[in-house]
Amino acid sequence: MLFAQRTDPAYSLILSVTDGPDGAVTGLAPTVRIRDGATVDSYLDFADATFKVSGHTTLEATMAEIGNGHYEYDLDIAGITGIAARTSLVAEYHVEDGGLELDQSAVVVLQQLTGVGLTLTVNDLGGIEGLSPTVRVRDTPSNTRFLDWSDGVFKAVGWGLRDAPMADVGRGHYHRHLDYESLSPIGLAVVAEYSVDNGISVIASDRLQALHDVGATEDVDPPLVTNIDPPPNGLSLYQTITMDVLDETGLRFGALLVSADRAALDEWVYDGSRFGRGYSGSVTEVDGNPNHLRFSFFRRHGWPAGDRLRFRIIAFDTSGNRVEVEA
Repeated sequence: MLFAQRTDPAYSLILSVTDGPDGAVTGLAPTVRIRDGATVDSYLDFADATFKVSGHTTLEATMAEIGNGHYEYDLDIAGITGIAARTSLVAEYHVEDGGLELDQSAVVVLQQLTGVGLTLTVNDLGGIEGLSPTVRVRDTPSNTRFLDWSDGVFKAVGWGLRDAPMADVGRGHYHRHLDYESLSPIGLAVVAEYSVDNGISVIASDRLQALHDVGATEDVDPPLVTNIDPPPNGLSLYQTITMDVLDETGLRFGALLVSADRAALDEWVYDGSRFGRGYSGSVTEVDGNPNHLRFSFFRRHGWPAGDRLRFRIIAFDTSGNRVEVEA
């Protein structure tokens, strides 16, 4: 899942084509279609930058080869008309060259909008059509609560509809729209889990990081982030970082992200339930207080040398209120 600004005049869509052990596949001419993520049949007409169900002048755009099996198309999102209230775009890629046929898709979430199009592409030399996939949405702070699509509430048991059917939109692509505004208050992020056997086994998943505003309101007594150690400019390669997150009215969880400019680093340290890949650490109650948590963690491959790290700490209380601190 990708994230873009509604005002971006040249958002780069990248497709990489490889052929197993033979490596990158060059000399292709992939095409891309842009679907309105809230629908199953409305596609962008590149000729006039509007979405239509039929009557397109230019339904597909050809991607440019940029080397080593990578292909690119710069999408002018700012120039598209009629999507101010829409939620996401779905880029549907297609390659057909001799014996090679490939279909892939990518969801592009437009920031600060009201929902997201969930899209699954089942690939097997061109995609598998005629399946009946389902999608369930898991709340990451608990890892046991799933969305009940029938009432918009996250539950551990008693769902009216947990595994929702997805619509077949062709070429092995399947779609279902998730409306943020219909959901009960949740935490930082949720995970969409896809299945083709009615939820028995998960074949793919998407982390929807854009959901941290859902159900949240301003708080006169927000969570507090304090006691960050070491201080700025005092971090060594494998040093452990500690910080406290507390709230007077009931702390639900805290989450951490880290980014670095020159190393092009943008990673989850802790997502509210577990540490991310490449990180080790602990989350403990201070003096037995469940509303005062201490985070202690380090990056197993070391922090990027000579770079400026930015930590984004996001904390929620039990009412869904939040605070965000950058350090």
